[in-house]
Amino acid sequence: MIEMFFDLVFIFCLNQLIPVVTQAPSGSVDWSTFYTFIFTTVLLLQIWFDVTLFMNGFGTAGPLDVLFLIVNVLLLVIMAQAASATWENYLVYNTCWTLILANCCIHWLVRLKMIKNPDRQIIHIVRRTVGVMCTQIIVISVSDLFVGFAGQALCFVALALGFFSWSGRDAKRMNSHRYQHLADRSSLLMIMTFGETVIAAGTYTGAQEHMVSGLLNILTILLMFLVYAIEINRALDITRLKSGLGFMAITTIQALIITNYTAAFDLMVQGEKLWIMDGSLYFSLSLAAFLLSFFAYIPFNKTGRTKGKRWIAARLAACLACLGVSAVFVKMASGALNLVGLTGFVSGALDTLGGLAPLLLHTYGTGHDLAPFISTCAGLILVLIVIVLDWRNYGEPPRGMMKKLYGNFEGPKCM
Repeated sequence: MIEMFFDLVFIFCLNQLIPVVTQAPSGSVDWSTFYTFIFTTVLLLQIWFDVTLFMNGFGTAGPLDVLFLIVNVLLLVIMAQAASATWENYLVYNTCWTLILANCCIHWLVRLKMIKNPDRQIIHIVRRTVGVMCTQIIVISVSDLFVGFAGQALCFVALALGFFSWSGRDAKRMNSHRYQHLADRSSLLMIMTFGETVIAAGTYTGAQEHMVSGLLNILTILLMFLVYAIEINRALDITRLKSGLGFMAITTIQALIITNYTAAFDLMVQGEKLWIMDGSLYFSLSLAAFLLSFFAYIPFNKTGRTKGKRWIAARLAACLACLGVSAVFVKMASGALNLVGLTGFVSGALDTLGGLAPLLLHTYGTGHDLAPFISTCAGLILVLIVIVLDWRNYGEPPRGMMKKLYGNFEGPKCM
């Protein structure tokens, strides 16, 4: 239960970073701001990765683990609030980062002290992990002495060092006996990430000018989650996870992609750009990256549930179509509607819709407002096609799914 609470706070902190990229003061997000967003997001994911692997290998969910996790939770909240594109609170951010690493080091050493007669492999794992974290602390402390590019470069080095803690063979063997726990934690992280994404998208449903796009985006997110659920429930073989490190890495990458998807929708609706990239193209890139990320699950598929050539070709075609819609069709449609006006273009077709026509005409009266609508519709249709292809790939046609699920259901029996 304490791990679930940690995950909830972690997802909250993850979503607190989205304004770093969506609330750019200049109205256009430069690469420096985007790098800050990616850096802070990856760092949070690294902390979650380290805490999860520790709890999987050494955690007992006892009072000691609860105490250290609570300290990490408090520091994570302060750390997320201190993140910004201008880094005016970088000392607070780096201090929290350092304290989290120090807290984790103490946790490791205390746990090692409590183990009776630890073998050499356990001692080596603890020494390696604590050594890497202490090196990170030193590099972060040195970075506080510099301002600008030098300090950011040192922070990047500290972040990169964190990925070497679990790269050894001993670390992989340590988690091989509890891969079910890792699979459950990964699935829980994805569920909560999708949930927070739906909440973020729901904020646009109250605004009349973006209500339809917001509702379509929520439906797209739900279908994206269904794609993930089909993969995990129908194709994943947890006995092939081995140490689970690769599976955990895929999960953290997908969480990063979903966070970018949320930020991309915000930028698209606000009409902002990511450097020279339109918000709609950023939105489509995030969606395509999510669909492509499932290729990484192929080594963990059940026997007989491997991806065929048709599945691979269809998934690639869906991603290319999604990018093509944003790169070409959205611009063409927006430009044409800016010239002729949507009101005159569809007024005759909407005469039969009665009271709905004024709402649609008010909502999409300009080409600028139409771009999110077209991109979201395209993404929704393509994700729906992907779901149908996934069902067929796993031998479960959609038309037989309902019958299979409910065909033998007799209902409750009264005594």
